[in-house]
Amino acid sequence: MLTHADRLTFGFVPEQRGLYLKMRVRDQLAYLARLHGLTAGHAAGACDRWLRRLGIGASWAFWCPSANPARGAAAMTGAHPAGLSIPTRAGAASLMREEEAMSNRIGGTAEHGQVISLTQRSALHRDSELRAADRALGSLRWRLGRRSFAQAESRGIGPIEFATRRRQVIVARAGGAEPLATVNHGRGGSVIHAVEGHALRWDKTARGNHWAMRDQDGTVLVIAASRGLLRSSVQISVERTMPEETAVLLCLIGCYLALSELQYNADLTAAAAAASTG
Repeated sequence: MLTHADRLTFGFVPEQRGLYLKMRVRDQLAYLARLHGLTAGHAAGACDRWLRRLGIGASWAFWCPSANPARGAAAMTGAHPAGLSIPTRAGAASLMREEEAMSNRIGGTAEHGQVISLTQRSALHRDSELRAADRALGSLRWRLGRRSFAQAESRGIGPIEFATRRRQVIVARAGGAEPLATVNHGRGGSVIHAVEGHALRWDKTARGNHWAMRDQDGTVLVIAASRGLLRSSVQISVERTMPEETAVLLCLIGCYLALSELQYNADLTAAAAAASTG
């Protein structure tokens, strides 16, 4: 008899039946994940992560087509139209360990002098990975056409959402009511208020596209961002030893603020160029 653990090692999407034609691909994947016990927030984050990893991230908004059920099954599985996807036990165990690692709280510390980088994975998608050397710490992505909203994944915290509203940025767990942090923009600069901890100032330094997070005791992080023709990247220098989970959250906030500012400046430049030629 199959146990619950056995069922987690394989999956099957029929070619002709089983798809809800009025649901988008991502929503259907999230629904199946909820059936396996994931929370709504973790299901949404896992779906986004695996759609990107399988190279079908652009399919998340598709409706399951009624005219060709086999095509819909292919989009759901990232496989051939037959829709059969049965990983080996070793492969399934590896995938489960990776999911668990991204969901569980992380320990350890981020040491003074450590460098953490955010690198865009593809020139075609605004999807970047946060890493410390060879370790993946999280991800940050913008959806096309939504420059004031981004989604992130953080080890130890799970799925996170960034939303810019007027002169404030709200950072919260996906589907969560209480924010993890807020960023208030004012004439005197920007201030980051974390739910746990004291306020941090977000300051532009004298060195080009460089910013610093500071508190009353000094600099916490230094962030350098660059925006190329096709890709953007951010490099963060840890200036103070802190819990790694705190460092990852602050790094994601810094990356969002820095890249948002670069995009805003690029938009102003493009608008000025268009006005001068018009």
